[in-house]
Amino acid sequence: MSVSYAQQSLRPLSEIVQKDNLDDPSVNLYIYQRCSGVYLTMSAMLYKQKLVEESKKFDTGQAIFALGAQYLLSQEPGQNENSAKGQVKSNIEEISTKYVKDMKSNYITNGNYTLDTYIENDLQICKVFFDNIMSKTNQ
Repeated sequence: MSVSYAQQSLRPLSEIVQKDNLDDPSVNLYIYQRCSGVYLTMSAMLYKQKLVEESKKFDTGQAIFALGAQYLLSQEPGQNENSAKGQVKSNIEEISTKYVKDMKSNYITNGNYTLDTYIENDLQICKVFFDNIMSKTNQ
């Protein structure tokens, strides 16, 4: 099955990374929320499959992305830490819901939640962003 035939509720992150200005904080805010959403979804899915250690890794990643998104949003005019936290949480939950829907649809279609889908690509892109964040925090 090709990516083009997979269920797709979200614009692939690959398009955003290629076409949007990554120096724009609002673009990074969106990417962080998307990565938090897909990591949250993966964490829950792995936990349900009793893959607890793998689930914890995604859970840590989703929390790091969520904190980064909260920080970026709190820097925007009219925002503060508390309002940013609530808005980011709501956005991540909405994104995660879309990922869950697409993963379930993909599983029904091809027997795999992420293989050959935009979600598989999103996970790869999020890993690059995550590794970049971690390398900056370890300096």
